[in-house]
Amino acid sequence: MSEQNLVTVTIDGRTARVPPGTLLVEAAKQVGIDIPVFCYHPKLAPVGVCRMCLVEIEKVPKPQPACTTRVSDGMVVHTQTERVADLRRGVLEFLLLNHPLDCPVCDKGGECDLQDLTFAYGPATSRLQDPKVRKDKAVELGNFIILDNERCILCRRCVRFDDEVAAEGNLIIENRGHLNVITTMDGHAYNSYFSGNTIELCPVGALTSEPYRFKARPWDLSKADAICTGCSVGCNVRLEYRHGQLLRITARENEAIDNGWLCDRGRFNYKYLQNRERITRPLVKKDGRFVPVTWAEALRVVADRFKAVAAAKGGRGFGVIGGGKLANEEAYLLAKFARLVLQTNNVDHRVDGRIAASVGAYAGRQTDLSAADVILIVDADPAETAPVMDLRIRYKVERKLAKVAAIGSVLPHYRSRHARIALKPAETAGVLRAVAAAVGGGKPGPCAADPE
Repeated sequence: MSEQNLVTVTIDGRTARVPPGTLLVEAAKQVGIDIPVFCYHPKLAPVGVCRMCLVEIEKVPKPQPACTTRVSDGMVVHTQTERVADLRRGVLEFLLLNHPLDCPVCDKGGECDLQDLTFAYGPATSRLQDPKVRKDKAVELGNFIILDNERCILCRRCVRFDDEVAAEGNLIIENRGHLNVITTMDGHAYNSYFSGNTIELCPVGALTSEPYRFKARPWDLSKADAICTGCSVGCNVRLEYRHGQLLRITARENEAIDNGWLCDRGRFNYKYLQNRERITRPLVKKDGRFVPVTWAEALRVVADRFKAVAAAKGGRGFGVIGGGKLANEEAYLLAKFARLVLQTNNVDHRVDGRIAASVGAYAGRQTDLSAADVILIVDADPAETAPVMDLRIRYKVERKLAKVAAIGSVLPHYRSRHARIALKPAETAGVLRAVAAAVGGGKPGPCAADPE
């Protein structure tokens, strides 16, 4: 956006130039001011239910929530007045009235927004003299999530994610007033491909990870950036481990790839790394059975076999196949080893011989889905094969921003209306010919999906 189309807003004496309609909480970030929030999240629609972000705006009689207020030209905002500080203390006091003193045993300790903001803005004591409201604790919300209703501050982040992003509508708020609790429709288990995102979204310890539960504190963990190899999307992840043992996987936002979300397969499918049946040392077959050996002996056996094959057949006696879970650097080194050491060009990453229908498809980007007016899904369920990419499609379907059609023997399932044509496996190629003819306005050409 050009400089002429920007509006000027002054926040605590700092001037920001932002596009019209920018939320005040985001405008404040641009000038280095963090307004405390609980319910607000940049990936979710603003709702303004926690009131933690109240600020004073000149010429406006009452404090306004920064998470739902959009800036206007000439706006002057104050976030550090005594009135604002008193409002924040009041909000925190209400949130803490029935909040349990679980910090020493809560998995969220050390990365809890309520804990941090209470230290920064909250009251030092509680005036509550009556017994706290008791609710169900350690509820198995789903296969991977433990819900503690007493810790919940009803920010609705989890419910909004499930409705707005995952577009599934599994989670609801039940009852009224101080008896409000998070639950599922009809009390069934929270069954979703993306349920783990609610754990990261939760600003308190109401939703915690069952596999990570009571394993470590955040400050005990070492972290390493990585790429998820569960599917072809390549989500950015952060591996968090202690004493050489992987304890949890969290999202590492990359707008162009994963938009900050992870599927449950990428988030929780790591226990196999600690499986006792994994091969952790070299094995060599002797007398019909595998026996453990040293690395030196194993490498000597492999080298001898390579030399024998090279002497008998030369480079044509070797074929090298790199797995899909190799990093780019590892794949490069494997190919270099094959060509320079084994003297072979028989290098591939496939075992079935199929070739992509169009080389140009590799140039596509996931962000192209965000700009698409029509999305055609052929013989696939993206939720199974590329779950996080499927969230982009769900976003378009839910908001009617694109026409989505699915054809084939395997079809996706979306909550909102979309075109579906169920086919037998052998019929897909013929239908694609017809689609190509209709789009091109002429006679269909050869179809790459046709059998030889």
